[in-house]
Amino acid sequence: MKSILKDPLIHFLLLGAVLFLLFRFTAEEGGERTINVDQEALLTFLQYRSITFDREYFESYLEGLEQDKLEELIAQYVREETMYQEALNLGLDEDDYNIRERLVQKLQFLAEGFQSTNAELTTEEIERYYQQNVSLYYVSPRITFTHVYFSSSDRGRDEAMQFAQNKLEELNTNGASFDEAVNHGDPFPYFVNYVEHTPSLVASHLGKNLAETLFKMTPDEHMWQGPHESPYGFHLIMVLRVQQGKQPELDEILERVKEDGRTERLRELTEAAITEMTANYKIEIDPSLKI
Repeated sequence: MKSILKDPLIHFLLLGAVLFLLFRFTAEEGGERTINVDQEALLTFLQYRSITFDREYFESYLEGLEQDKLEELIAQYVREETMYQEALNLGLDEDDYNIRERLVQKLQFLAEGFQSTNAELTTEEIERYYQQNVSLYYVSPRITFTHVYFSSSDRGRDEAMQFAQNKLEELNTNGASFDEAVNHGDPFPYFVNYVEHTPSLVASHLGKNLAETLFKMTPDEHMWQGPHESPYGFHLIMVLRVQQGKQPELDEILERVKEDGRTERLRELTEAAITEMTANYKIEIDPSLKI
């Protein structure tokens, strides 16, 4: 029994329970409370949030906001103010904006703690979460290759192609290895060696057409292939590996999906709890904001 009472986790849970009961008590005692939303409050909120103190700029920014953006900003302010007021009600306050932010974070942490036991997913819920978010778990194709480059802008297109053709024969005759690519050709703006890179990155460096060609090539660590043309010039390619894209089965990534689903559930439950807190407040918006 004594060892249990000394457990830090038990101390934390007891503290959380006390704070939770305090929150419930103050909510019932206080009834409806008021959050005043006016231009001054929003200007302060914007400046502290952006860590940029330029009143004139933010006055202009606020005046130029479209209706939906202004409503979104007000909702964000109300959310923060709600959590701040609740933190004050729990006696966690000091008159400092940085402390205010930390108090909000503390209250959010407590809210997450209260909801954590409700965030576990059943097997069916995990499967449903995976199906709803299946694209997040797709494993992109990867390729490992090196290249020797000849610049069309420096040499001219015809000469660059001719140099590439001559170099191709030399490299294959001499059995030049992957690591020797850096000793040949012209300097390339990006990489010489590409190790386990995705189609999108390769396309951003070598162009879409050459990227598609590369992923269709047969890997061979003893053969240079080409010349292949990119927007920059001509390339001799040695491909070591091509890993095809894959959609993993749920069983292969079960723990990852389970944790992702739990995190999403916890976020939803926490936001619902904060929304419930906000409902205890009467929101008064200054008419000058023209909502």
